[in-house]
Amino acid sequence: TPPSLSTTVVFFNSVHLIKQFLHITEEENMPSFCAFLVLGFCVTAAALPGLKNEIRQDGAMLNELTALLELQAKTIETMETRLVALETKNDQTLERRLDAINESLSQIPYKPQVAFHVGIHVDTRFTRDAERVKWNRTMLNEGSAYNPRTGLFTAPTCGLYFFSLTTRAPQGFTSYADAELMANRQRLCLVDSYARNDAGACSGVVHLDEGETAWVQSYQAELQGGSNYRATATTFSGFLMDVDW
Repeated sequence: TPPSLSTTVVFFNSVHLIKQFLHITEEENMPSFCAFLVLGFCVTAAALPGLKNEIRQDGAMLNELTALLELQAKTIETMETRLVALETKNDQTLERRLDAINESLSQIPYKPQVAFHVGIHVDTRFTRDAERVKWNRTMLNEGSAYNPRTGLFTAPTCGLYFFSLTTRAPQGFTSYADAELMANRQRLCLVDSYARNDAGACSGVVHLDEGETAWVQSYQAELQGGSNYRATATTFSGFLMDVDW
């Protein structure tokens, strides 16, 4: 087997060490030194085929490594392409889901907050029959559906509404507090309160379309404010229960 490059290097190092050990100079033992040189050249020449084979093997290994790196680079590129495609697909799927949710939410009817509670002062008196009450004390008007100037509650949306009416007659044998709760020009209920702080109440549920109204009117020209207590005893209240789908 031909010696390798490392063998040649070791030989030359050995020649150099022998030369120093023998104190060989150009004038001393020159033939012996030349013989060592010739032997070294022979060893080097014999090592060349092995060196070429090692270089060839290293080149093949380098080619294999290069091919492996190229394959890994293509694999990474393919994975990046798939990742981009997957991200795009996920974004599109998420966008479709959000659109579906927004579409579902848009089909849910909006339910505004609608509620009111109004009353009249003690010194208020109505002497005409079917006179609409313009309640002069507003305690709650969420959604501003009740108009204190007209006494009308106007439905802001189609749905079911709850209304209640309470009355309390002033003191005295000739005092009354009679009133009708009207909705969409029909009587919803009637309250008839007699003398001596007699109290009455009624309530009802009615369906109103947007723009339809509800109100309270005097009945048989007999409606006054509540008793002499500070709290308002004659009141008109209502709120939106549910909206139409």
